[in-house]
Amino acid sequence: MTKAQIIQHHQKFMNWVQTLGDLSESQWRAPISHEKWTVAEVIGHLIPWDEFVLHKRIPYFLTGETLPTAPNPKVVNELGAKDARMEDSQVTLRRFLSTRRQLLEEIEQIEELYWEQEITIGATTLKLSDYFTDLAKHDDHHADQIKAIL
Repeated sequence: MTKAQIIQHHQKFMNWVQTLGDLSESQWRAPISHEKWTVAEVIGHLIPWDEFVLHKRIPYFLTGETLPTAPNPKVVNELGAKDARMEDSQVTLRRFLSTRRQLLEEIEQIEELYWEQEITIGATTLKLSDYFTDLAKHDDHHADQIKAIL
């Protein structure tokens, strides 16, 4: 995806997530599938990952420095989901939108010439554009799951 497409993805995704504020409490707390997370937990788990990208990925992408090791996904996912289980839907939505807005602002600041630059994460080398495309696909995967139950 191009930088413009990634920016558009985030804008559309944030607009869609805002509409989740209209869900009833039972819809917000409904599992996306049998023995799966609730809508709340799905949205909640995105917050710590956005924070990770903001603080532990973007600052390192253009420096050539070694990227910090990613945290254990199960731990991060559970922390985000746990917070969403314990707080009001509007709080989770505000936290998500605030963090995602910050992420979008950082992406907008990346100069176009870096977009095709290769980055190395562990043993994987990929273009910066591919990294952000993969994150957008992750969003779309979860949006599809939520839309399927609503």
